[in-house]
Parts: sequence; structure tokens; C-alpha cells
Amino acid sequence: MKKSLADDLKVRVNPEYDHDIDPDANDFAYWNPVSATNDLIKLANSALQITQAITDAMQDRMRLNIELRNIERDLETLERAVMVADPLTPTEAKSNKTISGALQRRFEDQGYADSVSELRSKRDKLEDRIDKLQELIDAGHTWNKTNERVSDNLKTALAFFKDERRRAYQY
Repeated sequence: MKKSLADDLKVRVNPEYDHDIDPDANDFAYWNPVSATNDLIKLANSALQITQAITDAMQDRMRLNIELRNIERDLETLERAVMVADPLTPTEAKSNKTISGALQRRFEDQGYADSVSELRSKRDKLEDRIDKLQELIDAGHTWNKTNERVSDNLKTALAFFKDERRRAYQY
């Protein structure tokens, strides 16, 4: 089975530990603070990996947004060129549907239909890729929040453990 980053979130414990034994007398048999410290280091490393993936995804999204704006500008330029060459009649300009249909007919009449459909197809693909990148970014932020909470819990457990050991050796 493939190891995932979520495996690092699990605190390693001894599954064969006898809970009937006094836990203060046998802490190391159940939970090893050295392993917990190592787990904290793994969590920190995975947080760095996820943060880098989020940063990469955000940069890709920015680049795709620029491409999308350029495509939308090209579409608007084509629409303006078609409208200047052959303006809409008052009946064609009554609703968005009639405007859209009239524009499509004019694109076909003036030989821009292939260019417009290619630009629209590129725009749709870019929007899909941007949405997927946003989902990846959101998932990364969720992972980092979870990672932070688990790290805080491990740090708290280590602090209690160290404090108990320190108190035990004071006497």
C-alpha cells in the first residue's frame, strides 16, 4: 500500500500495550517521546512540501488567469470588429439570447466562426484548469490546518510527558 502524507499524522503507539498497567510506571512502553519528536519533524517536513505545492499551484493559477484574460480580450475584440462591420438591428438587441444568436450568425458570415469556437474552447479548458488548481490550493490549506493542530497536540503531549519526567526525578 502506498504511503501517504496522512500517515505522518498518526501518533505511533504500541498496539500491544497493556492498559491495566500503571501508565506512569510504564510510559515508554506505550508512547515514546523520541518517536513523537520524530513525528513532529515529519509533520514539519510535510508542511513544507504542501506549502511548496500550494505556492506552485498559486503561480500556475496566476499564469492561467493571465492567459484567460488575454483570450477574453481576443473574444471581445472579435465581437467588436463584427459589430462595427455589421451592427445589430433593434429586434436583435432585445435580449441576451437574440444578441448571442445574431453574433454567432455574423461570426459565421464574416468567417470568424472557427476562431471564435477555438477561443471559447481554450477559455473553457483554462477555466476548468483554474478550478482544479483552486481545489488543490484549498485542499493544501486544509492539510496545513490539520497538520498544525496535530503538531500542537503532539507538542502538548511532549510537554506533559517532559514535565511528568522532570517531577519524577525531583524526589
